[in-house]
Amino acid sequence: MGPDIQIPRETRLTKLSEDFEYALDRFEGLKGGPAPGDIDTNRYRGKIPQSLLDFWGLHGLGTWLEGYFQFCDPDKYQPVIKEIFGNDSEFIADRCHLVGFSAFGNMLVWNEDFQVTDVDVIRHSVSALRYIKPDPSIDPDIAIGVSVSSVDDSAYDAVDEDGNDLFKPLLKALGPTGFGRIYAPKLYPAMGGSITFENFHLANALEALIINARSAPFILKDVTDFNQKIIREIG
Repeated sequence: MGPDIQIPRETRLTKLSEDFEYALDRFEGLKGGPAPGDIDTNRYRGKIPQSLLDFWGLHGLGTWLEGYFQFCDPDKYQPVIKEIFGNDSEFIADRCHLVGFSAFGNMLVWNEDFQVTDVDVIRHSVSALRYIKPDPSIDPDIAIGVSVSSVDDSAYDAVDEDGNDLFKPLLKALGPTGFGRIYAPKLYPAMGGSITFENFHLANALEALIINARSAPFILKDVTDFNQKIIREIG
């Protein structure tokens, strides 16, 4: 069964949480990635919320919304995680799992200690609400479900130096990213590049994210602060 084939709603209701059902109804089927069964979800049990593993087991991986967001195999992208989090004493790299990313490579990471962790590769920042406000009562399946059902949020877009969103213009000019690819700066801002339409091109996601991760350290920010004050350097 390919990733674009729709499972009847009656079947899905017995398999998936409400948040994942909501996401499927809004974003429809995943495209371009491995089919259900082609990813061994067993190796992630106890590390990633079961609701997401159930979703992958039924629908595989792939892109949503013409590439605005895509799910990925965490093991394949672990080199990126290790480059970003290195030997960090709190965000342990082996306990961080990249489960998906935006058309620009902004990452949805599941951290076994702090749950949903967002990595902005354009601004080289990391944020995690449960790091700032620990709450052991938060159900991991609910936490990941809410994040997945919000992957169309404007926060996943990139904004140029004049405040203009970049996804739609790049989609029109370059076409959808496709599975395993992103719109990446030809030269990342941390290396002196500009955040402009002309500086983006289609690139292999793994290669581009590793280059980006090596270009400069990432900064941990407080998402509860209006100005997102800097806490410390990651790694």
